[in-house]
Amino acid sequence: MRGRVLDESKGIVWFGCDEKVCGKWYHFECLHLSEQEYLREGMEEGESWYCKTCKPWLYCEE
Repeated sequence: MRGRVLDESKGIVWFGCDEKVCGKWYHFECLHLSEQEYLREGMEEGESWYCKTCKPWLYCEE
């Protein structure tokens, strides 16, 4: 899910974690670089996005 309509019209974009029990929303600019990259890739591929708190293993560098 993406955004809140009023914020988006002001240029503020929010992204919500897709983990059902999480419910947290984040500003794109406030995310760590690895989270931003993972979010961009997921949106391009139409996949779900999970925050670093819910699924930290998705952000481990190889």
